[in-house]
Amino acid sequence: MQNAFKFILYIAAAALCIGVAVAVYGMEDGASAGANVGLITTYVLAGIAIAGAVVFPIVYLIQHPQQLVRAAIGLGIVAVLYLVSWAISGNEITIAYEKVSFTSASMSKIIGGGLIMMYIMIIGVLVVTIASEVKNILK
Repeated sequence: MQNAFKFILYIAAAALCIGVAVAVYGMEDGASAGANVGLITTYVLAGIAIAGAVVFPIVYLIQHPQQLVRAAIGLGIVAVLYLVSWAISGNEITIAYEKVSFTSASMSKIIGGGLIMMYIMIIGVLVVTIASEVKNILK
């Protein structure tokens, strides 16, 4: 695991060095060369970060399968929460929806379910945070 992480860091460092070298020693048109290299370097580093954010948790779960059960329980809770939110959301289409050519009742229900789930999760986070702080104060 550490070897893979070092390898990714070396690739990122090499990409930065190449990007800086090209920006400093330049391309033909001067000002835009640095911007282009900066954007390309940003895309490369963002790609490496996204790949790391996806690959490393999968590798960890393969090495520690007991944690996979906990992750599945968490995903199950979120799925049930969304299904409940979707079930109680409305499917009405308002004038505001029609102004942006949004006339599907099923999409309205899906979006409403997502919004209701977000509201429930925000309230849940606030309740847990406040309860945790009160518990710490009472200790």
